[in-house]
Amino acid sequence: MPHLTSFEAKQVAAYLKASSALITDASTHLKLGQWLEVISRSCGFRDWNAMSAVVPKQPDNDDFDTFFGVARVFVHGRSEADHFIWFRDQQSSPIEVANKLADLVSIKLGHSARGSHFSYSQPDVNYLTDYTSALRAWPATSKDRAAPIVAVSSNQQIKILLWWLCDNAWARQYTTSEGYSVIRSFFFSHDGAPFTSKSEFVNDVESLTNRFLATLTGIHPHARTCLYIPEFPNGVNDSFIPVIVREGHPLGTTSELNYGTNRLEACRRAIVQNLENGISEADMWAISSRYRESGDDPVSDYSGIYE
Repeated sequence: MPHLTSFEAKQVAAYLKASSALITDASTHLKLGQWLEVISRSCGFRDWNAMSAVVPKQPDNDDFDTFFGVARVFVHGRSEADHFIWFRDQQSSPIEVANKLADLVSIKLGHSARGSHFSYSQPDVNYLTDYTSALRAWPATSKDRAAPIVAVSSNQQIKILLWWLCDNAWARQYTTSEGYSVIRSFFFSHDGAPFTSKSEFVNDVESLTNRFLATLTGIHPHARTCLYIPEFPNGVNDSFIPVIVREGHPLGTTSELNYGTNRLEACRRAIVQNLENGISEADMWAISSRYRESGDDPVSDYSGIYE
């Protein structure tokens, strides 16, 4: 198995540090060096110094994507535990990562999570008035770090911060001796579709968080739903009717609502309704990803609706 390079480890650690800091109620936040220790130990090294002395400094120029699964676990009355898994495509799959990450967490938690019900959401970062926020460009980049997914047990005893991060090879640019600028392409990849398949959108796919929680607890969470406004009018007189989209499913169901002919206003109303149902805007993008990628709504973009 190839090594994670020191350059990649530093970039991932920086992303995780900035992302976890967006969760204001977490009891502690790891510093950059602490994340590097988590990564190095997870990769089989004694510490970061041992890892950085052995692994390559930066990756080869290849066409392989890299996927990272990370969990930061808080349990009432215990110290936090951190887990990190990664792979390059063609070595594994996101579903395998979710299962393996859950197995690692289970070892630390023992049987305390079995049979527990969890709810989860990915918080929005920049809130505006009326409990809404400007939708970010998707996927998030290193300059637009997203908050982690927050999963909480129904008894409030266990909280888990989760990251499912993909680093796209096509957008990758590394620092070199010639001084090229660094461009990272991290983004959240929520569903468990085969990592190298980009075209099989007709089938249902379990979300990675659902798969993680099912493996951890033995209980399969229900697929989440949200309201989604299509790119083009889908109602009478060029009006917009919200589509009910189910996570992991490529098809949507037209609701009985009608939000009028102004798409920006329709988007605002859908956002508010989703928030009232516990679905953030980041959640909406995750839930609707299969629907959008299936071709039913290929170019929908909510960004800038508050401008």
